[in-house]
Amino acid sequence: MKFTHSKHLLSLAISSALSCGALIAQAQQLEEVVVTAQKRVESIQGVPISIMAVTDAKLEQAGIDSADDLTRIVPNLRINRQAQASATSIRMRGVGSDGNNAIDPSVAPFIDGVYIARGGAILSSFLDVASVEILRGPQGTLFGRNATTGAVQINTHAPQFDELSGEVFAEYGNFDARRLRGIVNVPVSESFALRFAATADQRDGYYHNRLDDKDYGDRDATTARASARWQPSDSLDWAVRVDYADMQGDGALPPEVASDAGPARFIDAIGSVFGPLSPSIDDAYDGTVNQRIVGDLDDSQWGISSDLNWDLQSDYRVRWIGSYRSWENEQLDGDVVFTGMDFLNRLSFYDTESTSQEIQLISPEGAFFDGRMDFVAGAYYFQEDYAIGENLNLGASFCPVLIGGSLPDSVPLCQSLAQTDATVQRFDQDAESMAVFLETKWKLSDTLELTLGGRYTEDSKEASFDQQVANPFAGSLRAPEQDAYRFEDEQFTYRVVLSWFVTEDTMLFANYSTGYKSGGINSSGSAQPLFERRLFDSEQVDDIELGIKTTLLDGLMQVNATAYRMEIDEFQDRAFQDASFIVTNAGSLRQQGLELELKAAATEHLTLDLAFAYLDSEFTDFKGATPLPGCAVLPSPGTPSCPNPQDHTGRAAPFSPEWEINAGIAYTRDFSNGMYWTASANWQYVDDFIAGGTELSRQAVNDAYELVDARFTVASADDTWTFSIYGQNLTDERYAEYNFTQVLGGALGLLDTSNGDTVYRHYVSAPRTYGVSVKYAF
Repeated sequence: MKFTHSKHLLSLAISSALSCGALIAQAQQLEEVVVTAQKRVESIQGVPISIMAVTDAKLEQAGIDSADDLTRIVPNLRINRQAQASATSIRMRGVGSDGNNAIDPSVAPFIDGVYIARGGAILSSFLDVASVEILRGPQGTLFGRNATTGAVQINTHAPQFDELSGEVFAEYGNFDARRLRGIVNVPVSESFALRFAATADQRDGYYHNRLDDKDYGDRDATTARASARWQPSDSLDWAVRVDYADMQGDGALPPEVASDAGPARFIDAIGSVFGPLSPSIDDAYDGTVNQRIVGDLDDSQWGISSDLNWDLQSDYRVRWIGSYRSWENEQLDGDVVFTGMDFLNRLSFYDTESTSQEIQLISPEGAFFDGRMDFVAGAYYFQEDYAIGENLNLGASFCPVLIGGSLPDSVPLCQSLAQTDATVQRFDQDAESMAVFLETKWKLSDTLELTLGGRYTEDSKEASFDQQVANPFAGSLRAPEQDAYRFEDEQFTYRVVLSWFVTEDTMLFANYSTGYKSGGINSSGSAQPLFERRLFDSEQVDDIELGIKTTLLDGLMQVNATAYRMEIDEFQDRAFQDASFIVTNAGSLRQQGLELELKAAATEHLTLDLAFAYLDSEFTDFKGATPLPGCAVLPSPGTPSCPNPQDHTGRAAPFSPEWEINAGIAYTRDFSNGMYWTASANWQYVDDFIAGGTELSRQAVNDAYELVDARFTVASADDTWTFSIYGQNLTDERYAEYNFTQVLGGALGLLDTSNGDTVYRHYVSAPRTYGVSVKYAF
């Protein structure tokens, strides 16, 4: 769908919100939202950064049950997974990284102030959430590590001392989706309280396989959290949380052939190679495949965190956040060539143990210079042991088809050598990060504030890489390689912000900030030994923002807008080529645009939300870019029509749609008996963009799409009982979440060296879902 139609919808949403001024006599003020983005509890309207906050009420209204659901309501945020659950990626302003490797995230996730090093670990940790803060742009002064393009801060509910309370929640939907949740808050005494929360989430798979007539992608997850809070005095508040999560299922996310982007002769070639076992190509977005699928997922994690706040007699506050986390992910998937034949199965595992310690000293507001200066200072330590493993097992068709096609006499020898564990890879890394930080706020006048912040960070990583090949015929996939590596770097990042409070309800700000993401070591196996190429450098980010935050119509409307220009040097690019991922530093990238959020209480019964993001993306220097698949087999420099490598200078980065728009509406009315009902709907528009790697193939372009969600809720006057019916993606819009080239496309004869084309695959988004839920609160 073209953006022309969506502009009319956007204009309608804006005009509807602005027209609420005529109804202010009937409306109630918007609820104040507080955040901790600057390590203090403060109104979001006084925080001079581009930030969105989603409260627990909004999460429930929008049906947000997991971290990746946030993508539906927050522009410029994209959380999605690929074939492996560990490959979850978090992107902000078009920039991010996948989780199934040792590269650090560009968007740093936090749960209750604790940095989560691997994005896949947050999929099953979204439980009893009080709020979510989405901070855009570098957060390199006050936050953990590697928050170069943004941070997602998930805050869970803390135990309360006032009364025994809780809830029981049950939901059932199509695909036999079942969710049970229980929460109880227990005040043991006036100074000690406990809180327990648990959920069980099960559903059948979204994807159908014609080959065995089974559905895949089922989910069986259990999550639990126990919290204790002790407040022996007004000056001491200590919360300890222990959580556990387990996710089981086949783990399969079968990729369809992107037939609309594949040249006809390639589609014919697939048929000639695979015959009756050809992939399904009649509809690239119907969630139907024709593949041999073997899948098994075992994902578990647990952690403990401590959050101690101690107010000193001088009104200074000391805060200590300590944590230990363990995450183990093991997944069997096959056939990873994604055909009906038994070519190749993969067993992979990801084990990480991490600890972090953060100490903060927060001064009283206006502690120095006659009430004109205060500060936040601290020190941070993070350590992680990370192990990655991959075993490739050759299937029954590997030797006779892939080897026999070019070396028929070698098939018996290929079959006589190791089939199970034909290649075995182990990667072990010990990473440490230490930092000290200081941020000061200066009140230059009654209306003008200056914020100065800096952070010094030291990073070190030691790793060993060991790739063994037991069957030489698998050498086209993985090459023998063994070595040890060390990476070290230190960086100073800083932030300068000028805030002008034009009125009590309007603030203008200018923000210049820098960010840093540690370099490191490539953890993936490859068909050619990498050795010194395994090391890649750190990434640096410079960001300038001009923004406004204003409250209008006596608190009935809020309008926040930020214009930004973000420049990234030594951009860490992870490119997929045939069957391997390699991380390199890919030059310079500029992301600039505008982010706007509008909230309005149009009447006593009607609320409106509108958020949109405009993004102008451009590689300012990217001369050694990954070639198109068909050009990669040509000797450098390739040909004019098929260069190897490419020059992407001037082109937009992947996952950078020009426009993203989210609009929501909620209408509430009372019944005559005191009960009330709420009808709400959310609409999302995402412009077309390249949903794939930095080869930037025209075949990987994702067409623009729109999603519509709706919910109708009936509740008792005191909210004891709540009954809802809901629908997500009501129009059953399907789109590609990620495009990638056909594995072993060269060996299958699927490369076009005249223009670089090949056959692409893509992971298809979830279909329409709907269901009912009931909640009892006490």
